[in-house]
Amino acid sequence: MSVQWNRLAALAITGCVTLGVASDAHADRRSSLNGNLLIEDVDDVYFYPQLALEYRNLVSFDYYPGASLTGIIGGQSGDETAAPSQGEQAMGGGGLLLFGDENFAFGISSHRQDVFGSTVHGFLGAGDLYTYGPAANQSWSYFGYNSPLPPALSDTPNVGDAAGPNSNFLTPLQMVDLLLAFRLAPDHSLGFRLSVGQNNASVEVDAPGLTEKDSWNTTAINLTAGYSVRSDIKLDVNLELGLGFFSNGFETTQNNEPNYADSGTFLPSFTLSNRTLVPLQENIELGVVGIIHVNSSSVTNENGVSPQSSTTPLEYTEDSTNFFIEAGAGPVYTLPDNTTIAAYGTLGFGYSSYSLDGGDQDISSTSLLLPGFKLALEHWLWDWMAFRSGLTSRYHFQSQAQTFSDDNTPNVSGSANHYEFLWSVGVGIKLGNFELNGTLQTPFVTDGPAILGGNSTGLFSLLNAQYKF
Repeated sequence: MSVQWNRLAALAITGCVTLGVASDAHADRRSSLNGNLLIEDVDDVYFYPQLALEYRNLVSFDYYPGASLTGIIGGQSGDETAAPSQGEQAMGGGGLLLFGDENFAFGISSHRQDVFGSTVHGFLGAGDLYTYGPAANQSWSYFGYNSPLPPALSDTPNVGDAAGPNSNFLTPLQMVDLLLAFRLAPDHSLGFRLSVGQNNASVEVDAPGLTEKDSWNTTAINLTAGYSVRSDIKLDVNLELGLGFFSNGFETTQNNEPNYADSGTFLPSFTLSNRTLVPLQENIELGVVGIIHVNSSSVTNENGVSPQSSTTPLEYTEDSTNFFIEAGAGPVYTLPDNTTIAAYGTLGFGYSSYSLDGGDQDISSTSLLLPGFKLALEHWLWDWMAFRSGLTSRYHFQSQAQTFSDDNTPNVSGSANHYEFLWSVGVGIKLGNFELNGTLQTPFVTDGPAILGGNSTGLFSLLNAQYKF
């Protein structure tokens, strides 16, 4: 095919991409690879901010239309019991600007929300770094997408909820997301990322003989520090720290309505991760990844009484703790025909606990990942067009126990196996310094477009555009 026809084909495909965007998606190039971390990508800067030096002088946009927003702290989007003003919008996505020189780089990111958990999302998700995507289901615990509970435990609280079970708090909406990267030595770099989210809402009623006030407040802070080595080996490590503070309240002067207050802390969340690529022979590297994550939260609920009552308000506390560790290794093949193949297996262990009022009710869950597997392919069909695909397979052994301090209440325990299987397909188009990447809708891949009798009404589930300057 001539250069002219190549360019015409690229323009035609670009037009189809632009017109075929639809909802229900993951992220961009990394999502087409189903979150495979051994194929490096610009999204790495979210949890390894020092890599802003390598990707500097770049602008990137993620288009994620119709994304449903899952609150970082609290109920699901659309939950009628959730607090108001969750900040939901019709469109999702994000933008990233990186600029600098070989010794210093600075970055600014804007998105719907991504205050907590980029490292966890990157390692456990399918490429989606935004908390409203599929990775949100694994943000806080280690129990898989829609993990089944044993039937006897189906009514127990979700011990993986960062804010504690049965609590609804505002989502912290993004205020600040900044990245800094420094060259310490020719082969060594250091980076930092700071994210701050805040949200509040209040409703006041002031009438003769009646004063009422509802209030909701949430503040979240996330700080990531990373260090990289680029010599015979490629080494990336990071430490991510998250803090959260949230409260709800209702005050009234009306005698027959009780006051109440909820307050809590997500203090702290620690994540430590590593990615290492070691050359084995020509065109082959050994990739090693690992992550350790711990978070804890405490929520105090004060169920008040009427303003004129002398009764002591009922107060109880919910505490939640989550821990998991996962590690894996596998080969990365970089072939002469512009093809990269990466595969790695993983093993992991997770533990989650929930306690009500210091032991009156305790729930503990464990999950053993044995094994997990990721496989991804990126092949450049021509110098301007790439095909990408990836899959994730994870098999969990899970158990849960619910115990009560009251001897008259029976304790319950159970176990279940859980299997996850995810795949994704995408394409990329590169014209000079401009690149367009998209993850295809699953119905489009398996059934074809509706215009040809298929079930897909769109082409891409998420689109990314980036330009290197």
